Amino acid sequence: MRRLVSELITQLTVNPDLDPLQKAGRLAQLAQVALRAIEVATLEARVDAMEAALRLQQNNQTSKETS
Repeated sequence: MRRLVSELITQLTVNPDLDPLQKAGRLAQLAQVALRAIEVATLEARVDAMEAALRLQQNNQTSKETS
C-alpha cells in the first residue's frame, strides 16, 4: 500500500496539467493515506512481536511444567 501511494504521489507531483490547488489537496489526501498505512504497519509489527513473546513465554512455562 505504501509503495502504491508513493507512486501516486510521484505521478501527481510531476503532472504539470493539474491546478496547483487541486494538486495540493490531492497530495494532502495521499499523505494522510500514507501516514495511516505506516501507522497500521507499525502497529501490526508491534502486535506480532507481542504475540511472539507470549508464545515464547507459554512454551517456556510448558517446558518447565513437564520437566
